[in-house]
Amino acid sequence: NMAVTTSVHSASAAPSRTTGTVMFFGNLFGGAGAFGQQIEYSNLPWPGDELGAAAQQGTVLTTSPKKPNLELATFAGGCFWGLELAFQRVPGVEYTAVGYTQGPEENPNYEQVCSGATGHTEALVVYYNPNDT
Repeated sequence: NMAVTTSVHSASAAPSRTTGTVMFFGNLFGGAGAFGQQIEYSNLPWPGDELGAAAQQGTVLTTSPKKPNLELATFAGGCFWGLELAFQRVPGVEYTAVGYTQGPEENPNYEQVCSGATGHTEALVVYYNPNDT
């Protein structure tokens, strides 16, 4: 299973770096904020909604249900932010989404995963057009 975070980026857009700042201030002032809440995947913009639905069903996507010309690949390699940035620069990559994979916790939140107690690995899903790579 892969738990998908709300960070979904077009490959042409620079990734947001505000997440760490928000979490730091949320913890500093005594509240977990959004990081302590479960994500409502159906409310995420595409491709977050289809990734969330697949994760909840225990399905591994290899092509996008909405855009079948796009294939998917999942990578885990330490911190997903650096990995995501590297893949966003690869020709043919159209979207990236970061999340967590492998842990036994069904719906972990950011705080739980960062504590190291869930056994999850940071991961990246890449949507790419195989004709453009």
